[in-house]
Amino acid sequence: MAIGAGVVCGPAFAQAPNAAGTAPASLPELPAARPLAATECGAFSGGALMTCLRAADDDAGSLVALGRLIADGATGARNEAASLRFFSLAAGRGSMEALNELGLVYAGGRGVARDPARAVQLFRAAAEGGSAEAAYNLALAYASGQGVEQSDSESIAWLTRAAAAGHREAAHQLGRAYEDGVIVPEDVARAIQLYRQAADLGLAAAQFDLGMLLQSSRRGQPDLAGAAQMFRRASDQGHAQAQRALAAMMRDGTGMTRNDAGAAALMRLAATQGLPAAEFELAEMIEQGRGTLRDLGEALTWYRRAAGHGVGPAVAAVARLERLLAESRVRPPTAPPVAPPVAPPTPPAAPAPQQATAPPAPPNPPPTTPANAEAAAWRAIARSTKPGDFEAFLQRFPNGTYAAQARSRLARLSEPQAAAPNRDAVAPARPRPAPSPPATSGLCQYVGPQGMNALTRYGAASMTVSRNWQCSGVATDMLLNPQIETPPRNGRADAGGVRHTYRPNPDYVGSDNYVVSYTIDGRRVSVAVSVTVAP
Repeated sequence: MAIGAGVVCGPAFAQAPNAAGTAPASLPELPAARPLAATECGAFSGGALMTCLRAADDDAGSLVALGRLIADGATGARNEAASLRFFSLAAGRGSMEALNELGLVYAGGRGVARDPARAVQLFRAAAEGGSAEAAYNLALAYASGQGVEQSDSESIAWLTRAAAAGHREAAHQLGRAYEDGVIVPEDVARAIQLYRQAADLGLAAAQFDLGMLLQSSRRGQPDLAGAAQMFRRASDQGHAQAQRALAAMMRDGTGMTRNDAGAAALMRLAATQGLPAAEFELAEMIEQGRGTLRDLGEALTWYRRAAGHGVGPAVAAVARLERLLAESRVRPPTAPPVAPPVAPPTPPAAPAPQQATAPPAPPNPPPTTPANAEAAAWRAIARSTKPGDFEAFLQRFPNGTYAAQARSRLARLSEPQAAAPNRDAVAPARPRPAPSPPATSGLCQYVGPQGMNALTRYGAASMTVSRNWQCSGVATDMLLNPQIETPPRNGRADAGGVRHTYRPNPDYVGSDNYVVSYTIDGRRVSVAVSVTVAP
């Protein structure tokens, strides 16, 4: 906002008129600011250099931008004290934005002695001059009593003013006040209106809160479709609570078709951000094999994290799974391999046929250490082609030295019965038709994530592939570096470049799934892919 000619920033800081043409509240004296010379811009390059040159021409907006660059260390180390000079110069040119920045400097003690009262004076002057950001900061000061006497009514008044000027955080906070009904009368309709204002301006927290209100019955009939839309928008911005809320809707089929794979992928995204409820619910899904591979060891890991974050039911789940896994380690395998030990002792004088048909030695000979037992068990099944042998091995040694190799072998076996328990039933065996020629290119191609057949932008994809044909997923929409997080059980998935491929095991017909992750905007995004292998 322009200020009358002759206003300078010095020992006696002039008062700037506000939008109504009257002087704002009195300002504290600010340090004298030496004007910027173009020769001082040599430390900058590129866009920062252009900003500095415009600032040398006394452009108020460029002076504010230059102050922020200096504070953020654009030329090396951060120098918040030096940025005060450029904010002061811009304030002298009538910038309400600069007055707000100066208020933040004194409120946080950024390069100067912390002075909340002076910060409030600067916020008030900028707010009266039309700065929505300063009005919001002044509302926060009144709410907390920092630098001014605490006042809920003044806080609401300044929040209302900032929200009316289009400040999204102010609209969100004001909406929460009307939803809670503590310092203002409860008004759910007004809360929804304010949440929607902030949500339309892209604020993920407001999108989540709006989704929660639409999902509830506080406004009358719930709007599940509207809630899912808001959760999805916030989820795309990485909002953990929205990811968990949308995952729960998918898992339970609330307002949409049930999608266990998509729910598991979204729940994992929320859990990896440390959301305790998501950690617990992900553990439940992994333990049950809902939308993801059943893995009691991984489920226990997530239960422990949730328990460490204070989730009460997770404590009991940890004890239950630890007891179950301990029992499985001492229980003999359900399908023990019939094979002699690696180095069986020479029998005294037993005939050779009797030695060949003798049952395997009991687990007594080398039980001196658990490692010996695991090594002997692994050697006994290492060349087996029966999935049951590896499943039994993993029940005894889920976290052992050879566990990873066992899981890898199990994933590559072609028999349909290798599917984990609690998964969808595999299609019944069918007569083997004549083998189809291998594909020269992907028969079914899903383009991810925007072109995928999915309920969420990031979450799940589904595709159908004919036996002996390869299905490809191509990374688009700035997705990079696909990686197979969880391999399929009845086929093989590989990733490289911008493409990942899936090929079912020979003669396999049924359902399969795997999880592939991409890098997008510097974060990993997991996509659960569900595959139907047709005859």
